[in-house]
Amino acid sequence: NCCALPTRMWIAPLSEDGLAVTGEPVDLGLRNDEPWEAALIEAPTLLHDGDRYVLLYSANAYDPDRYAVGYATSETLTGPYADAP
Repeated sequence: NCCALPTRMWIAPLSEDGLAVTGEPVDLGLRNDEPWEAALIEAPTLLHDGDRYVLLYSANAYDPDRYAVGYATSETLTGPYADAP
């Protein structure tokens, strides 16, 4: 593990207006455990691509050239998600 306090991604259902959580959050199984991710993962975007879900996310500090985008996949909406190789 690269970080003392890992960051994680969660998903939860929202109300129709998108302003309130209506159910229990679910841990997607994704955390900053790869060296290139450094201290954080953030800014998730979730896509449905045929028979799998693809979760795009940013990682590392935003201000140097090490900031990058990665992705993870899952066969179900709520994961677990596996980092791409």
